[in-house]
Amino acid sequence: NAKTEEPVRLRVEDFYPTEETIKMWKRFLDGDFVEVKTENTIDRITAKANPRHQERVIPFSEFTGFIKIRVHEGDKKELYDTIIRGIQLLEDDYLGGSGSRGYGKVKFIKEKILWTDYRKQPFEEKELDENEIANIYGA
Repeated sequence: NAKTEEPVRLRVEDFYPTEETIKMWKRFLDGDFVEVKTENTIDRITAKANPRHQERVIPFSEFTGFIKIRVHEGDKKELYDTIIRGIQLLEDDYLGGSGSRGYGKVKFIKEKILWTDYRKQPFEEKELDENEIANIYGA
């Protein structure tokens, strides 16, 4: 909604390939970062081939990055639950095009949850357990 004035709650930062992924790309793709896959369609009337080239990240590539959720006064834990549900739905679907061909499958792995309380000075970041999430809402 273009008229929304409420503060941004979700910030997805850039995700970068891990060192292991870069090594894999160098080994299998001669240093390129994407695989160019050629696909073809055949016009059923003229029998003419219509090749197309798609660039894709090869399977088992891993990326690391941060997804940040900003909690404001009055927010409820349902906000966190909705974001987690959205991530689960994305894992069940795909990113980008050609998902029916298996492209764009993703899986998120939550390594840790970090909490920074900006109401306190100095800012201190601490790691939270999944069970502690409910405690930060309304705190």
